[in-house]
Amino acid sequence: KIMVAQQLIATSPEFHTTNLVNRDGSPREPTPIPPRTADPYQAIVVLLLRGGFDSFNVLAPHSTCSLYRSFRNNRELLVLQPDEMLSITNDDPDQPCETFSVNSAIPIMKEMYDNG
Repeated sequence: KIMVAQQLIATSPEFHTTNLVNRDGSPREPTPIPPRTADPYQAIVVLLLRGGFDSFNVLAPHSTCSLYRSFRNNRELLVLQPDEMLSITNDDPDQPCETFSVNSAIPIMKEMYDNG
């Protein structure tokens, strides 16, 4: 189940697997406009997102995991505090933590994980 949660988060477009972001002040290259298709319908969907709902604040090492210290040091002010975490138990021995956490602001994620 932890693998499914990780896959869902990793499919987000802004996911960084290393947490290393090089800010050099230059603007992002614009996304090229795709060519028109023969389909008669096209739509523009605009999502306005606010807040810190990024992959590292959805699923994180729990405070009982040895990786939490690194997580805390890298996230600094954005780190999930232990009282903001909902524990999920990992039964995959290939994962580095026995317990991960889901942000308590989105309890549906824990519920989906627990329900398989």
